[in-house]
Formats: sequence, C-alpha cells, structure tokens
Amino acid sequence: MKKNEYESVEHIDSDLTLMFENAKRYNVPHSSIYKRALKLQHIQQMKRKELLQRDDDDGDSMFSSATSDTSSTKR
Repeated sequence: MKKNEYESVEHIDSDLTLMFENAKRYNVPHSSIYKRALKLQHIQQMKRKELLQRDDDDGDSMFSSATSDTSSTKR
C-alpha cells in the first residue's frame, strides 16, 4: 500500500487469500507449507477483523478506499 502497488486493502486481502488457498490446495495437510499457510491465513483474518473494527469506530472505510494515484498500480 505504501508504494502504491495495491489500490486498496481489499486487493491485498484478495491476493493473500489466493496465495494461502493455493498453498493449501497444492500441499498435503500435514506439510509445513500447509500448516504455515493456515497459521498465516488465521493472522490475516484476525487483522482484517481488527481493521474492520477500527473502520467502524473511525467512520472511514479502509477497505473501499483507493490510493490517490491509481495509475501506478502494479499487481
């Protein structure tokens, strides 16, 4: 986000979710990669809830706001 590589937190969230789901899909459940993907996905979900709660408290939408320069997006 700080380097304008993503337009919003939602885009980061989407990419992370895809990465974790792929790690679980293409690795066996007892592998270290699968287990780490589960752990990181749990952390991601907790952080998302935290950000959404802050969003509700502040009244600003972090999940739907885009950066001011959307032309420099590099996904």
